[in-house]
Amino acid sequence: MPLDLGGGGFNSIRWMASTRSWRSGDDDVDLDKAIFDLENIKQGWVLLAQGEAPEAVWDNGKRGPRPDGDGDWKRGFEVQVYAPKLFGDEEPRAFMTNATGACMGLQSLFVEFEAQSGANTGKVPLVKFTGAEAAKVGKGNTAIPKLEVEKWVDRPDALHGNAAADAAADEPPQDDVEF
Repeated sequence: MPLDLGGGGFNSIRWMASTRSWRSGDDDVDLDKAIFDLENIKQGWVLLAQGEAPEAVWDNGKRGPRPDGDGDWKRGFEVQVYAPKLFGDEEPRAFMTNATGACMGLQSLFVEFEAQSGANTGKVPLVKFTGAEAAKVGKGNTAIPKLEVEKWVDRPDALHGNAAADAAADEPPQDDVEF
C-alpha cells in the first residue's frame, strides 16, 4: 500500500461558538455525551491560523513563556475525546483550541473533574453536553459549551497509554540505538 502523505490532518473535534455546535472533520456532529480524558489534558500556548496546521508549545510541569515570532499565540489545551458510536470508529478525537468560550467551558468542567477525581481513581468522566451559554468577553461575544460529568466509567482501551506516550516523548533520545 502506498504512503498516504496527503493533508488529511489529524482526527479532531471542534467547538463552533458561532453556531453553538460541534464539528468533527468537515461534519457537524451531535455530541451529547463523550469521555473526556482530562487526566491527560495538555495545556500551553496554542497558535491556530486559518488554513494552517495548529501549533502548540505545551507546558512541562509549569507555565512556559509565550513563544516568540509572529502569530496570535494564546493559552489553550488539547484533550482526547472518545465517542465511538458518534464517530463510527474507536479512535479518540483531539479537542484542541485556544478559543475563549471553549476554554471557559473546559475550565468549568475541569473544576468538577478535580473535585470528583479522588473518589474515582482509575476511572474517566463520561461528560454530558447540555447546551451553550452566551457570554460577552471584552469587545466580542462567544458561546460557552456547558459540559458536566454525568458519571465515571472504566478507562476504554483506546485511551490507554496516553500518559505513557507523553512521558516517552519527553525523554531524551537514546544515543546507542542501532538500526
